[in-house]
Amino acid sequence: MPEESDIEGSRPAPSTDLPAEQPGAEVPTEVAADHRVWPGAVAVTAVATVIAWIRMPTAVAGWLYAEDGRTFIGDWLRTGEPIKDSLSVLWMPYAGYQHLIPRLASGLVSALVPPAWWALAINAIACLVVGTVAGLIYVFSRDVISYRPARVVLALLAVMTPMAGAEALGNIANLHWFLLYLTPWLLLATPRSTVGVWAMAAVAFLSVATEPQCAIFLPLAIWRIVVSPRTRPVMVCWLLGVAAQVATTIEAPRAIGSGNPPIASTIEGYVLNVGMTLATTHTRLLGAVLVRIGWWIGFVGVGAMLAVAAFGMVKGSRMAKVAIGALIYGSVVSWTASFVLGRNPAFFYSEMDVVQLGSPLIARWGTAASMMLAATIPVTVAVMVQRYPRWRPAWLALLGVVAVPLILNLVLARPDRDSQTWQQEVDNAEATCAAIPGGVVDLPTPPAASPGELGWRVDLSCSRLTG
Repeated sequence: MPEESDIEGSRPAPSTDLPAEQPGAEVPTEVAADHRVWPGAVAVTAVATVIAWIRMPTAVAGWLYAEDGRTFIGDWLRTGEPIKDSLSVLWMPYAGYQHLIPRLASGLVSALVPPAWWALAINAIACLVVGTVAGLIYVFSRDVISYRPARVVLALLAVMTPMAGAEALGNIANLHWFLLYLTPWLLLATPRSTVGVWAMAAVAFLSVATEPQCAIFLPLAIWRIVVSPRTRPVMVCWLLGVAAQVATTIEAPRAIGSGNPPIASTIEGYVLNVGMTLATTHTRLLGAVLVRIGWWIGFVGVGAMLAVAAFGMVKGSRMAKVAIGALIYGSVVSWTASFVLGRNPAFFYSEMDVVQLGSPLIARWGTAASMMLAATIPVTVAVMVQRYPRWRPAWLALLGVVAVPLILNLVLARPDRDSQTWQQEVDNAEATCAAIPGGVVDLPTPPAASPGELGWRVDLSCSRLTG
């Protein structure tokens, strides 16, 4: 790993708020001359990409998972020749919002890659995007904390939290969770050059044009516009993405079920899916804890993390205070918004009996929220290392409280690999097409559909398959 020794001395981190900055003014030397970050960023990106590949769930590895096939690849196939015939699919709404990165990735794959390799290509792109998110978090977090081990942990949370491996890794349908976790770090970062400004602006637009929940950080974006003029082009592009999502929601609103979930279920859902899953996502183990010990242990765990975060807010610099506040806010709001709008009775934990609670369902809505809650600990550790360097072993031990369970989960929870894959489905379909040239074959994809629901599949013409 690329991380250096200690604190960068025990000197205070350079201020990146740049209060005296004027548009067009030169960035101070101590902010501009920081090229050392890039070797570390490349290393973090590579390691995170490999971890993402290893942790792909069984139903995702080698498959076009859920919307990856039926929606993202399928919508391009219905236009004729993907990319060549029409680019309109890039901004086609789905479920009430835009999905720019999945639309772009699926269009390129369906246009350039043979059908048998579509799934592996999508898997690879998804893992690379998540690895890049980790690398960017390592870079952007330098404007909040200077302690590199903490920044490495912040970055690797994107691929090592148990919730990431439950469903999100390896598919483009769930990339938006990782972009949501990236957002507060992006908004808090200060570009060092003109190239950096426009690179960050591109990342900002792509992120929010893929994940509408990024808009929950609007107060943070407004604050950055006020205090750091250098970030304004980035914020403008980010706001353009927000505007695109709002327009899409108005034009093609998402269907929302009736009724509101119980408040108790919303709170218990946060404790379970955001807090307790930082230890494991094994539902039987979590259920045994809830049934035999009770919910209080989860509340105590989340409360302890919030207490540590509060300590970091009291002792930290202005940027650290804002970062911790934004992470807690983002964690709570993203979970609550997803849970309330989802309105799925299968996750109404307060209404479950003992049998149901013994094996509770885990909701992917906690993916980014879990990362953000966990991220408050490395930020606090960095603050404490800088404020009280003599106690560094104790602060590293606190960092280990977060890191060790993630490492154990990585080692002990290796997913199996399914013997059947998308490539074999394509091979079988080619045999079918030999008998009915000019026909259309339906290729089923995971996950299995619930009774009464339309199954996940890709309708593929024999002419495309054999051409």
